[in-house]
Amino acid sequence: MRTVAVEVCLLLATILSLSVLLGMYYGWPAAGGDLDYDHQIFIAIPALLLLGVAGLVWALRVWSSLRGTRSWSWWTAAAPVVVLGALLVVVLLPRPGFDEARPRLEAIAHEVLTEPDGVRTGVEVGGLDISRIEQLDGAVYFIDSDDSFGTTHGWIYSPEGHPDGRQHFASIEHLGGPWYEFERSS
Repeated sequence: MRTVAVEVCLLLATILSLSVLLGMYYGWPAAGGDLDYDHQIFIAIPALLLLGVAGLVWALRVWSSLRGTRSWSWWTAAAPVVVLGALLVVVLLPRPGFDEARPRLEAIAHEVLTEPDGVRTGVEVGGLDISRIEQLDGAVYFIDSDDSFGTTHGWIYSPEGHPDGRQHFASIEHLGGPWYEFERSS
């Protein structure tokens, strides 16, 4: 009976930590997915630690079952099945990115190009969290909210060709048409 209780706790810890991590990955507000990157770290670290402890306890239980000091329980197989299920969800249902948001971003770029100040802040488009949209030298810069590890990432709508503005980029890649993706050190 005690063995089943440990296995159930192990399974619940796995489900809880994976729910938080998946929620953050897909941007679910209840799991902290709508927070900025720095605050998400404070949620992700405990979830990862809990998942790590559950994995360690699971490995020890499997090891003792293989050595014959503990009897095998089908509950032991439940936690890895849940982990594999979560991995399968991430692989089969990737979160929306630039390609899905591209039509809406292009519409916003046209609007920004006609506005006198040409600046917007705090815009969310199709799974992308844009901290700032600004017009500079005939191009529209979409700056991603995730400015982790001292880098800024984003996209540029530049109908006049390669953006040669005052920005210094670590890298810039043409995505096709008037779109470019950039990264620069903050």
